[in-house]
Amino acid sequence: MNESNYLGILENLNDAVLVHDGALPLYCNQRFLSLLGFSEEEEYVDSVKQDGLFRHVHTDDKDRVVASHNDRVSGKKSKTEYYSIRLLNKDNAYRWVELKISSIQWNQKLAVLVCVNDLDDIINRSNSNTHFQTLFDHVLNFIPAVVTLTTVSDGIYHHVNDTFEKTMGYDKKALIGYSSYELNIWPNEEERLFIRESLFGGKAVEDYSCSVMTKEGAVIPASIWARLIHSEPEDMILLVGFDRTDEVERLRSIEKLNKSLHLLASTDSLTGLLNRRHFFEKTKGIATLCRRSDIPMSVIICDIDKFKLINDSYGHNIGDNVIKAFSEAVTNSIREEDILARWGGEEFVAFLPNTNLQQAAALAERIRQQVETINFTFDDTCLAFTASFGVTQLPEGLLDIEDAIRLADIALYNAKGSGRNRVCKYTD
Repeated sequence: MNESNYLGILENLNDAVLVHDGALPLYCNQRFLSLLGFSEEEEYVDSVKQDGLFRHVHTDDKDRVVASHNDRVSGKKSKTEYYSIRLLNKDNAYRWVELKISSIQWNQKLAVLVCVNDLDDIINRSNSNTHFQTLFDHVLNFIPAVVTLTTVSDGIYHHVNDTFEKTMGYDKKALIGYSSYELNIWPNEEERLFIRESLFGGKAVEDYSCSVMTKEGAVIPASIWARLIHSEPEDMILLVGFDRTDEVERLRSIEKLNKSLHLLASTDSLTGLLNRRHFFEKTKGIATLCRRSDIPMSVIICDIDKFKLINDSYGHNIGDNVIKAFSEAVTNSIREEDILARWGGEEFVAFLPNTNLQQAAALAERIRQQVETINFTFDDTCLAFTASFGVTQLPEGLLDIEDAIRLADIALYNAKGSGRNRVCKYTD
């Protein structure tokens, strides 16, 4: 299309129009001149020649505008784009405008066609009832959720509510015209792409858990609802998000409490070892696997000698210290895969997978010798103690750990009856 044909079309547009080649204006209509506060085209052209074509663009918007326009003049871009910027008029006052940028042929050369609309005029045209628009804005700002409206093509913000400003830390007026991608709102690129691809695939996003990043760099958990809104001149994305920080903290507190309750329910409070019920829960599956693979298993049951006399003679505090010292000696002697529990009072049980009777008895003997070296000194008193041990290997066909413990207990009884401070094995 030649220049004369373009002029016939441009003269009938209601928009403010500028055509340029990246350096100088080729055409502008009266509405464009009025928007910038000029009465004559010559006056506007002189200002451009003196200070450059983009002198009226806000400093924060200039790099993006210059890059986009230069790409069109050089032929790198051709697709029509929409975005919002701030323009400086003749009186040095800024106003928000919406740009529609297109590539055209002007005198057989590439040029840029810019259609400009004052955002105030757009709002007034699309909302004849000012009272209703104000009421609607109040409703959006009252909602305790982030609400944003962005372009589909490049994610440029056209509207955000007060909750967005409070939650994300951005000035909502200064934010308009920038995209969430530019501001690094989405710390996880996969989450951003999931929302985008869902919407482009015709699916609304509902209660999607993800993360967003504030202006200060804090990552907060969020739940997102999003959908495409079909509108002119371009489809928009409506996004509603809720800050889930408090909810996540509550869930973490509940999880922590549940772990603490589970720990209390499954361990002995004095030694931190497993209690009897949890011991059976942990050993049952392991015993089954060992039996299937023909792997030997053994059990040791041990008892602090004359513990009642220690308690009666020195008090329960000293007795507790003796129990803790004994449990530490056993714990430090067994392997990571072995399972140790406080069976009750001064009695302890150890389950030893992949261990035969001779190996278990040798371990018990090492523990017995270690216990003999423990000494407590208090109130000018030196206290030493010993322990007795009963050991058994699970017989062929015996899967019940409880039965094995009974056999080891018989061996422990023999150790006690033989003078204490010794290891006895149960044999058929």
